Amino acid sequence: MWVLLIIAIFAAMNRRAHILVLLITASLQLSAQRRGVVVNMETGVPQCDIIVYTDGGESVVTAWDGSFTLCDSFAVVSFAHPGFEKHSVSLDELTDTIALLPSQNMLGEVEVWGKRKDINQSFRLDKTELQLQQPVQQGFNLLGFLGYLFKKDRPSRKERRRQRHQEMLDNY
Repeated sequence: MWVLLIIAIFAAMNRRAHILVLLITASLQLSAQRRGVVVNMETGVPQCDIIVYTDGGESVVTAWDGSFTLCDSFAVVSFAHPGFEKHSVSLDELTDTIALLPSQNMLGEVEVWGKRKDINQSFRLDKTELQLQQPVQQGFNLLGFLGYLFKKDRPSRKERRRQRHQEMLDNY
């Protein structure tokens, strides 16, 4: 509707009136925008890279100084960032400064303190670990099998059975 009215006025006016109508149109468009700044609630510092999106599908990201500009065609505007709690505001409650609450599970800075041990001590291997690092022989080991069959210090079948029964009773 406004566009048709402006075109009709343009056709009837001279050059100076065209400039005046353009200025009025630009001021009408500017008044239909909402501007604001997003700040940290705890520190009051403006926050950049906050995603500002509306229920109408428009979304912007705040600038380095925390400022944003939105068209007035929405009912609810939301603010989102991983470091802050999500916040939604209706159009009539929207002010020029929006304070966001930082997330409680964020860490600002971490310092690690400790005593340095001798690096060679932590990498020393015991006998078992050294044996586990040896390459495993592939295939059948005939000498190992014969050694197992004729091993003298191996307990008898009766003694092994008694040990297994005793282990089951102990673990019961």
